[in-house]
Amino acid sequence: NLDRLDSIQFCGAVAIGAEPDDFTTWPSRFALPLVLVDRDAPKGCRNVYSVRSDEVQGMDLAIGHMHERGCRKIGCIVHGESGKGNADARRAAIIRALKKRDLPAHDAMIHLSADDNYVEIIGKLLRQGIDAIFCPGGNAGIVTAYALSLFNKRVPDEISVIASEHKQYSRYATPSQTTITQDHEALARTVADIIESSLKNAPADEQYILPYQLISRDSVRH
Repeated sequence: NLDRLDSIQFCGAVAIGAEPDDFTTWPSRFALPLVLVDRDAPKGCRNVYSVRSDEVQGMDLAIGHMHERGCRKIGCIVHGESGKGNADARRAAIIRALKKRDLPAHDAMIHLSADDNYVEIIGKLLRQGIDAIFCPGGNAGIVTAYALSLFNKRVPDEISVIASEHKQYSRYATPSQTTITQDHEALARTVADIIESSLKNAPADEQYILPYQLISRDSVRH
C-alpha cells in the first residue's frame, strides 16, 4: 500500500493497527504526515505521529471496577500474540493493576491468546477458582460468553465478565456486557487535527494518549 502512495496526491496518511516497523522509511519517501492509530511511532521518524489509547489506564479501569464490586480472583485473557500489537503492553498493565490491589497476578491467571483457544484457557482459569474474567481485545466478549455457557457458568452470579466493546454485540448480550472502550470520536478528531496542523506548518506533538472509558452494564456483580 505504501507503493500506491507514490502515484497519487495526498495531504496525509492514517494507519490503523499497523506495525510501526513497516513505516521506518516514511521520512525518506514522503514529506507529509503519517498518523499511526493504536501504535507508537518508530523512534526518530520525522512526520510520523502516534495517537493511541492509554493501555495502563484502560487495564487499571477494568480491574479496578471488578475489584470495587468484590471480585478477588480475576482471570485475564489478552487477545493477541507476544511481540505484536498491544498485547504485551496490556499484559504488563494488567499485572500492575492486579498487584496494586494485592490480587493474584501469576502466569496461570494471565494469558495471551487468539480466538481459537479461549475455551481451553477459560477451562484452565475456572480450575484456578476465578470469580471474574477480563478479556480485552478482538471478539473476546462473544467467545468468552460462549465458553462460559459450555461450562454452565452463570454471569454475573458465578463469574463476572469485562470485555472490549463490540458495538454489534456487547449491549445485546444476555446479560449485557460491561466493557472498556476507546474514545473513537476523540481519536478521530486528534488524527484530523494533526494532519490539519501539518498543512498549516504548525507544530504538533509526536504522541497523543487518550483515556479509555468504561461502559457499566450487567455482566459484573453489584
